[in-house]
Formats: sequence, C-alpha cells, structure tokens
Amino acid sequence: MRGISKGLGDVIISVEKLCKNYNNFCAVKDVSFKVRAGDIIGFLGPNGAGKTTVMNILTGCISYSGGSVKILGCDIFNEPLKFKKSIGYLPENPPLYYNMTVFEYLKFVCGLKGIKKYKEEIDKVFVLCNLADNQKRLISSLSKGYKQRVGLAQALLGSPKVLILDEPTSGLDPAQIVQVRNLIKALSKSHTVILSTHILSEIQAICSRIIIMSRGVIVADDTEKNILKSNKAEVYFLRVYCSDKDTIFKIFRGFSDDLVIEDVEFVAQNVIEFKIVLRYEFDDVDFKISNVLMQNRIPILKFLSSGNTLEQVFINLIENRH
Repeated sequence: MRGISKGLGDVIISVEKLCKNYNNFCAVKDVSFKVRAGDIIGFLGPNGAGKTTVMNILTGCISYSGGSVKILGCDIFNEPLKFKKSIGYLPENPPLYYNMTVFEYLKFVCGLKGIKKYKEEIDKVFVLCNLADNQKRLISSLSKGYKQRVGLAQALLGSPKVLILDEPTSGLDPAQIVQVRNLIKALSKSHTVILSTHILSEIQAICSRIIIMSRGVIVADDTEKNILKSNKAEVYFLRVYCSDKDTIFKIFRGFSDDLVIEDVEFVAQNVIEFKIVLRYEFDDVDFKISNVLMQNRIPILKFLSSGNTLEQVFINLIENRH
C-alpha cells in the first residue's frame, strides 16, 4: 500500500455487499457502509444481528463469503498483513496475561506487532491511557477499569489508524464508564473508531454515527438526529377509569396496524394505566385517542405523551424485521 496521508473526511473503511454464510445460514447479507477519518461509529443490534460477525471480519479474525472490505485502500482478503497494521482491536474480554506487569505485557505485545522502539511506544500509550503509575503492577491486581485501560493500550500500540472496540465499557462502574468514554472521544481526534455495544446511552454519548443491524442486514445508518427524524414514533401514557383490561385492547383493535398497547395494569380499583406506542406519526393523534376512549364512555384520568427516543426507534426497527 502506498503511503497516502489520510485527512479528515477521507474514506478509511469501505465495505461493499459483504456476506457471511455458515453452511445454509446467512449471518450477514449485502452489508455496505463507509467510514471516514475521525468518525466514531456505533454498531447496535440484538444478539444474532450480525454486528459482531462484521467486526470480526473487519479485524481479520474470520473470513467472509462475498463482497469486499478495504481499509485504507487495502483489500483485507488479498493483503491481510498490510491491513492488520492499520487496526487496533479491543475484544469484549481483553487478551491480558494476569501474571505479567503492565509494562511486561505491553512490551510483549510490541514484540508481536514488530515494534522495535517499544519503550517509546509504551510511554506514549501510558500517557494516552493514564497508566504510567501502574506500569510495574501485576495485571491481576488491577481494577476492572484499569484492566480495560490496559486492553485499550495494547490496541493503540503502533498508532493504528482504526480502532475496533467490542463492548469497551462492559462490566465497568459508572465512574469508570465516564473515564473510558472520555478516552474514546479523545482518541477520535487521531483515530477512526468503530465500537459495538448493547448500551444505547453509550452510543448517544460517544458516537457521531449509528449503524443498526437486524437479522444480518443494516436497517439504519445515520446520525442519531437523522435516525430519529426519519423513523417517527410516538409514545403515550394513559390512566383511565375502566374495570376490564380486555376492553382497552378491543376499542383500539381497529385504530391502526401500527399501534401497540403495552404495560396494561391496574393501579387502583377500576383504574388502569397503559402505554400506547405508535410506530409512525399520525395527524391529530391526541384527539383521535381521546375521542375513541370517550366514544366508549371511558373517562381519561391522565394523558401524557413522550417524544421520539432512540430506544423506541431501535425496538421498532428490530421488530419490523421479525
């Protein structure tokens, strides 16, 4: 690969019609996306969605069945050694050797990566990950948060252009989560970051773009703001005077195929609370919900609405694929 300087906004990763099959099962189907310099991309999806498979392909851990993947212009299938030098990978469970000190472990990783000036490189990641005071400690004696920092440090050795992080805050306490979030944000100034997580707040706090996968395909790929804008959904919380839960389901049965009633429960004698989820925006929906209840002589005791949320959009996108 030629030594091309990659400026902000240049395409770092290009994935085209990526497929991965396991015998007769298609784990990933026709997945395409591009990642630019400075991006922090968040992969979201339920278990089995295919996001971990995509990340394993990007790191060269597994092969793919079809399509193409290029990192810094390098085809990962034809030039595996070249592209791997551009990747720093932190799996969900960092590959640490607990009987080594932090310095010994990072020196060992430098050897694996072929880094000759290891002392200079280790000093650099010590500063980035705030590990200098712990370099002589056994990894087994470190807290979960510091073990995660050591995992990040090994991924950063060699100054890779791309960082791929799988559940980077898994198992951390709230203070440690904030520390790792801030570190990832700081790293994005000089690295392109792809991370996978099940935590929506993690995506919202860190990522500049979100890719949502379901059943092996991408169902959304945009900024959080644009995903919310293009996948309208409304949630209403109601408390009504009614003695029968089944009545609530009956009167809304013909309202819309995109209306879902959830969390129906009695909160007092003859007082029912429930939630209405509309997958798409309707005109005058407040009036229509109120009107259908009043037509059935069900007094409304409380009527609240909440705006669109990433959580609700995520659920709707996933449910629409099943």
